[in-house]
Amino acid sequence: MAKLLLFTIFLFSLLHSFKAAPSNLVSDFCSTMGNPSACLSAIERDPKSATVSKYYDLAKMVVNLAITDSANSLEFIKSSKGKYDPKAIELCIGGFDYAVNSFRGALAEIDVDAQSASYDAAVATDGATTCLTAFKDAKINVPKEISIRVDNLQLYSILGNDAITHLE
Repeated sequence: MAKLLLFTIFLFSLLHSFKAAPSNLVSDFCSTMGNPSACLSAIERDPKSATVSKYYDLAKMVVNLAITDSANSLEFIKSSKGKYDPKAIELCIGGFDYAVNSFRGALAEIDVDAQSASYDAAVATDGATTCLTAFKDAKINVPKEISIRVDNLQLYSILGNDAITHLE
């Protein structure tokens, strides 16, 4: 019985360790980016990336990933109050809040005005700039755990803008 259980656990973990390859559309899209591996890594967080075949679906997927990642980062930064300079953290929170709202606006506009949606995705990176500037002005190095989130925000802004641009 114990051997069967161990074998079952092994098979289950083996099957879940295989990740589906990205669709041709995702591979082609990411190959045009400055950092294709970062693009693939960001988009492959959604299992549908293995089957997406239309830019409309890719654009919505990327923007939804951007919203989720930025909202999670916002919550993380909010939980960092008291660890870092209070003014820098408040400005950083404001920057990420702006980015989340920009991505939400982009998602809402994809169906009605792709050009406006593309703009909203592009300007979401202003939230990252606000955060970086806040730490620079406080003469503090950006903490690594926040810097990673800023990098992700900037990446999703680029990806969202580029994916939506294919709809115009």
